[in-house]
Amino acid sequence: MQLQHGTIIEQRYEVVVHIATGGFAEVYRLRDLRTDRFVALKVLREPGSYLSRFRREARLLSGLKHPNLVRFIELVDLGRTVGILMDFVDGPTLRQLLRSERPGPQDTMRLGEGILSGMAVAHAAGLVHRDIKPSNILLKRTSSGLIPQIADFGLVKNVKGLDEVRTVTGTRLGTPGYMAPEQLRDAARADARADVFSLGCVLYELLCGQRPFNDKNPMLYLYSVHTGDFPAPKELNPSLPDELVQLLNESLQTKPGDRPSSAGVLLERWQRATVPGQMPALNKMQRAALTPVTAPTVTFFADARGAGPADADVSVVSSQESPTGSSIFHDPAIHAARVLCAQSWTALAEDDVPSAKAYFSQALEIREKVEILPGSSLERDFEMLEARLSL
Repeated sequence: MQLQHGTIIEQRYEVVVHIATGGFAEVYRLRDLRTDRFVALKVLREPGSYLSRFRREARLLSGLKHPNLVRFIELVDLGRTVGILMDFVDGPTLRQLLRSERPGPQDTMRLGEGILSGMAVAHAAGLVHRDIKPSNILLKRTSSGLIPQIADFGLVKNVKGLDEVRTVTGTRLGTPGYMAPEQLRDAARADARADVFSLGCVLYELLCGQRPFNDKNPMLYLYSVHTGDFPAPKELNPSLPDELVQLLNESLQTKPGDRPSSAGVLLERWQRATVPGQMPALNKMQRAALTPVTAPTVTFFADARGAGPADADVSVVSSQESPTGSSIFHDPAIHAARVLCAQSWTALAEDDVPSAKAYFSQALEIREKVEILPGSSLERDFEMLEARLSL
């Protein structure tokens, strides 16, 4: 459903302009005719199966009030669909800010504290966001600077059972690049600690200038997330204090039980570690070396049940077994190595030796971290490619 400029909603709000398109909703800027202030309206595009999720989002948002959460106003009936009326945030998203500049030390301290404060309130209310990322963090312009406000609770889960939420086992919800390992496998398993992982990714990006899991190859990306293989924070920002390094490392642990239990715990530690005037900043040379990061392009692979793009949000890697029946694909690493070796052979067939070497070099990096089954076709691939490429 498209709203036209000048349309009056609830005899009070006038549609001014369409400002954004989401996964299942359109967002408009409206003018409040009584106060002459702007508000935002998130309109469900095609009601269908999303209607209950949309109404749930409105119901849960109505109970959340905090300066670092976008303020809910009301749920409005638009005839064939519904809309959520909320405050209009006049400012960029955190993603837009990070693409254009790197916040200074004091701004980083305030942004991090604000993001964690908002999510601490949500977690205290028993809510799990499940899609925390820079593009869902809006930055409100004020005389004292930018204030982060968390938006888009469309994938929220209520773990206290106050509102029935059903997530089908095996469903993958969220955004690759910020999802915890358990959420990549099954969104129904996500609790506050999955949000902690996502918050760790956002804080890492704020402090280090890039995401922790940044490989554009989908298989290598999945391998990195599941094994916790990311650059040490001090490699990217040597001036980081040990307290912040420890906070990042613990937030990004692959096992939920090894992470801080909630955003509230993270907030307390962030406040202790970020003493005003002592926040580290990337130096000029480090900033120049960093380039804007784009989300990895995730390829879909059918698993044994036939899952594919229609019913998955992330790559699904088929589980394969050895002749004894034990799984040899504990994680996507073996599959990634096979894909890279196949790409190397294809490049050789096209006489593209540089590309063949590049693909194979990535496969060799994986081989150093996993055990290849002796006598397997993958082991023979490695032997023949090493001989062919003289590596």
